[in-house]
Amino acid sequence: MDNKTYNEQAVVQAIAQALNSFYESLIRKIDTLNINKVMKRKNPYLYRAKAMQSASDIVDSVLTAFLY
Repeated sequence: MDNKTYNEQAVVQAIAQALNSFYESLIRKIDTLNINKVMKRKNPYLYRAKAMQSASDIVDSVLTAFLY
């Protein structure tokens, strides 16, 4: 294998561009999230069953479910 054609700077730039695109898409998706609409669709008893005690636990759970 000949490494003379390997351009590390081009690889780094391509990875940076891909990551930038990924995170921009993720941020756009989060920006569209309306927490009030999401919470209306959720079963509040589910949060109690999961032993979630704080609002931050619930928001974390909602964001995780929304993103994945």
